[in-house]
Amino acid sequence: MPAKKTTKAASTSTFTEVEAYDWGQEETTGFESTNQSDLGIPFLQIIQSGSPELDKKHDDHLTKKIEGIQEGDIINSLTREILSVTEEDPMAFIPCYSEKLFPEFKPRGAGGGFVQVHRDESILTQCKRDDKNKDVLQSGAGAGNQIITTHYLYGYAQNAAGDWEQVIVGMTSTQLKHARRFLNMARSIKMNGKSVPLFANVYNLHTKVEKNTEGSWMGWDFSVNRMLNPNNPDDKTLVMDARDSAKAFREQAESLRLGGKSKTIEEKDDEDRGLF
Repeated sequence: MPAKKTTKAASTSTFTEVEAYDWGQEETTGFESTNQSDLGIPFLQIIQSGSPELDKKHDDHLTKKIEGIQEGDIINSLTREILSVTEEDPMAFIPCYSEKLFPEFKPRGAGGGFVQVHRDESILTQCKRDDKNKDVLQSGAGAGNQIITTHYLYGYAQNAAGDWEQVIVGMTSTQLKHARRFLNMARSIKMNGKSVPLFANVYNLHTKVEKNTEGSWMGWDFSVNRMLNPNNPDDKTLVMDARDSAKAFREQAESLRLGGKSKTIEEKDDEDRGLF
């Protein structure tokens, strides 16, 4: 009769340091069927004095609060990372594509929530401005819903670790003038008499105080940082990624014109995007 086999536990009396395994060499990762639309693209959100992340009196403060947050900080809406941008230390931003859309939302008094995105500005002819300067649909299935004219910049922002990640900057209401100013600035940058692509330059992105007779708030501000150079090894991959993203966003815009569904304008309340 063969002897019974036993398994002896490994001794824990000594510890041998082993070299870290490089998981980056794996050919099978489990993410093969995962694409950007599954992950979502975060919005960059400006923290205002009344933002739930900061305002202790806000109904959602307990679930959305971020320790150490300050008015004027910029956060990633998905990771909730504080980018904490100031004019002295702006965030680097590479815009890839720009478009103006007209998202439709139910008013908060009716439960709130995203309804759909309109591409044609003529939807505003079906609206009337209310006493809060909101465009409200007057007829049809969406009567009473709000149309929020929004300019979107899709691009890459550099996070605190120095990595570049895809983001969306949404500008509406008081910030639409900054979108126009930015586009005019970008179009004015030329080489050999021609405007360079939108993604040819790195811009500084930060916030600044704005005010009118109704109050004050923090708004977007842009300035030119530097021009990228595809011949520079440090810029080459970044330029390729930016060019590919510009093409992808353009193709998505064409799909929307043909009745497709947006993969980037997520179904979020306008407050969650930091729009005002």
